Amino acid sequence: MTEAAKSKRVGSFIFRCAPEVSWAVEGDGIILIRQDREGVIKLGYPQSAVWDLITQHYPFDKMISLVSAIDSSDDSTSIRIVAESLREWVNAGLLISERVYG
Repeated sequence: MTEAAKSKRVGSFIFRCAPEVSWAVEGDGIILIRQDREGVIKLGYPQSAVWDLITQHYPFDKMISLVSAIDSSDDSTSIRIVAESLREWVNAGLLISERVYG
């Protein structure tokens, strides 16, 4: 990861799947199912890769490197993809973010 990418990474947060959300891998991405609401959310690529990496607790810099490889994108594009995805999913209640201290 470049120095520019490192300077833009997300702070000290951990993310986890909300307890009411189940998910499954499909051939063309991932589906998210909220047990408290009807319907499913389909994630294509590269967002489905981001979901998989975040639920496996990959560090942000490693996620950026992997998303860059998966999406054939540069670090700044991968940072945007990951950050926007995380923000969207937290706001939708699909992920829970917790600040880590120390």
